[in-house]
Amino acid sequence: MLKKVVRAIVDLNGLDFIKKPQFLNVLNDYKAFDEYPGAKFVLKSIIQDGFVDKILHKLSNQNDTLNSAEKFVSALYINYGFRKDIAVEVMNALLFATGHNDMLLSTEPSEINSTDLSTSNEPHIVFSQISLVHTIKDIERHMMKRGFKTIATNPYQISMEGSFCGMDDTKLYIYGSPAGLTTRVYLQNKPVTNMQAFSYCKTLYDLLCDKYGNPDNMNDPLDTILHNFDQNIYFKRVCEYAQMINDYQEIFSAIWDVYGGQIKLHWFGDRICLTYTDSINSELAERHQNQFNSESI
Repeated sequence: MLKKVVRAIVDLNGLDFIKKPQFLNVLNDYKAFDEYPGAKFVLKSIIQDGFVDKILHKLSNQNDTLNSAEKFVSALYINYGFRKDIAVEVMNALLFATGHNDMLLSTEPSEINSTDLSTSNEPHIVFSQISLVHTIKDIERHMMKRGFKTIATNPYQISMEGSFCGMDDTKLYIYGSPAGLTTRVYLQNKPVTNMQAFSYCKTLYDLLCDKYGNPDNMNDPLDTILHNFDQNIYFKRVCEYAQMINDYQEIFSAIWDVYGGQIKLHWFGDRICLTYTDSINSELAERHQNQFNSESI
């Protein structure tokens, strides 16, 4: 969709129209970013800093077009921090616009459809056997295969619901960024009794400790973790637990610094929350958001 709209605009207004701010508005009007919302941020960035001039010049005047396009994709990834798949979509649109219909770059579907989605050449965190190097849509499809259902979708967040580690009706939120990066995955249980929350926390805590070892940091005001979720301790201090839950205070939190990011288990009020944060993508997303905010002022 994106490359066809870009080509139609260029045929009507000329190649130099790509360099103008109005170009993005026209693409918006034709809903060209619906499939790849992050492409808008990529195009806006390379238009504003003039990098698109260099790309168009090379694509229009060089015989080794495909090699140049691949180098530009690498530059967008390394220098700007944009996802490779979105950079490829933008580059293919520019190739199409400059008449190189037969030289489009591969979108590498084999990576997305791989049987081992947890592997990556870079240190990205893994959640439920899929690396956060993948897009929020990739993760959505992966979790659908694991029984989750999609509740709501927008360009930078997908909400799902399903069973997770024995807890039914768990809410799952997959967060992305304007540049198409998956920054974190957040899970939250449905409202349960205090005792159910206590039991579910123990299950998650034990599973995380078995896989990653003891947490690197924790807050445990009622000695819940210290006493290894001993039910006798819970019943002895049940009034304190109940009061903290009613006041929506933190019962405890535990943090694991793992390969590619951080995992946080959090009992806050009547909610048990689990967050997987990708370090690389979160840092890049913050940089992109700061750039976007500064341009909006």
